[in-house]
Amino acid sequence: EEMMYLKDKYLGKYPQLRDKKVITYAPTFRGAPKERGMFTLHLDINKMAMALRHDYVLVLKLHPSVTKQPAIPNELKDFVLNLSNDDMNHLLAITDVLISDYSSLIFGFALLNKPMVFFSCDLGQYIDERGFYYDYEQCVPGPIVRTTGELIQTIQENQFDNLEAHRALQHLNLK
Repeated sequence: EEMMYLKDKYLGKYPQLRDKKVITYAPTFRGAPKERGMFTLHLDINKMAMALRHDYVLVLKLHPSVTKQPAIPNELKDFVLNLSNDDMNHLLAITDVLISDYSSLIFGFALLNKPMVFFSCDLGQYIDERGFYYDYEQCVPGPIVRTTGELIQTIQENQFDNLEAHRALQHLNLK
């Protein structure tokens, strides 16, 4: 019931969401505290728009510590919405496909039984800087992509393995 309410609320506020699926990109922060305010959007949003704008809208949900938000060109305003100031749980409720990288929000999102893709273009560097408690490539509940092209292909071909996702999360939750 609350999910329907949220969906209606967002449709009223953002008409570009009508008749589209919502892809939410929610990356975690990078770098030391001083560097976190800057965030480089490694996604090629122009390329994504060309391939996906007929069926999808891309919602950006950047980490609260990111102070310098990426500019969205006018010609992409129908495809990209920066809703970084919105409540994460509200956005997840309207999300059809989640793109994340190393964020813990995947654990909550997995309960909604919706697909996830892991855009991990800097995996080696992230492991060197921060590390993981578990083997990232074995345990993430969805495909890992390293380029915008791979991401687009995964979404277009609907290559999400939800069974694998649940096995991976159950495995992590049992530990």
